[in-house]
Amino acid sequence: MWVPFHVVAKRLLPAGMGTCVRHPQAFTLLEVLVVVAIISLLISIMLPSLQRARDQSNILVCKTRLAQLYNGHCFYAQEARNGVFPHWSWWLYDGVNHSKPKIKYNPALYAVSGGVRFSDSRRWVEYGDLYRYLKNRETYFCPIDDRIRRGSAIGSGGIYGNHAIHSYVRLMDPHDYLQEKIDGKHVADTDQLLSCDFVNPDNLKAGAFKSAAFPRVSQFMSTPNRVVLMYEEYQGFGDRNSEYYLANSNALNDGHSYLRNISSNSGDRLSTRHLGKGNILFWDGHADIAEAKRWNRYPNDMYPVNLALGGGYLPKH
Repeated sequence: MWVPFHVVAKRLLPAGMGTCVRHPQAFTLLEVLVVVAIISLLISIMLPSLQRARDQSNILVCKTRLAQLYNGHCFYAQEARNGVFPHWSWWLYDGVNHSKPKIKYNPALYAVSGGVRFSDSRRWVEYGDLYRYLKNRETYFCPIDDRIRRGSAIGSGGIYGNHAIHSYVRLMDPHDYLQEKIDGKHVADTDQLLSCDFVNPDNLKAGAFKSAAFPRVSQFMSTPNRVVLMYEEYQGFGDRNSEYYLANSNALNDGHSYLRNISSNSGDRLSTRHLGKGNILFWDGHADIAEAKRWNRYPNDMYPVNLALGGGYLPKH
């Protein structure tokens, strides 16, 4: 009987011979350490770039939300007579249960709830002039705001509510300067509604803000693209000796702030959220980012006066 050769050979050869078996070789410890070192090096190189990208993304989201708030102002102006922007305080909420403005609240806004306030202060923005155009409470917050309020800030407890409600503040100085030209009153120091509680951007003309409050400024280029409408407000207490000079800050307390009062610690400062910088929004709708350290050191530096009110020329750093 004929038997194939390979069968005979297989029977005659010892077990295991004539076959090719390849065993995979394991990595040595040195090879593993080299790979780990290379991966660690790549991560250390990439992390700063990723962090910068995230920071830039947060700045962009914050500017986008300011732009949405500006659109709300414009929608209000389209419905209002004379194209005015909303009240300097009621843009945010109706003012109930707060000592400022002295005009305690907006009855028309308060009536929306049937005269009953939400206990959840996160919903207070729904009583503001802008919410009907925005329909989103997140629009009122910077994406990296920790939403912790201190002192007598809105959202700090008691009559001020139990939750933070906003990251941004309206600049009061344009209203006050224009009102001073009419009858010398300060907007926040009267119980009556004043014409300059509601400002038309077209009224922000060059030279409108000449005032004894800023005697070092000889020229104000106070057009809508040079006057700040809103900015990111600093969100907590600071040390007078700290880099950003943010002392005694009851931040985010009422939705509006005077630039002129920063030197007396009664004005709300610019946020340092974005690597020591904060976003600002102008009356013409464009946004920019400013150095919080320079802004918050007023009056030793005219930087905020120039940047926020078009005051003369930008000083050297």
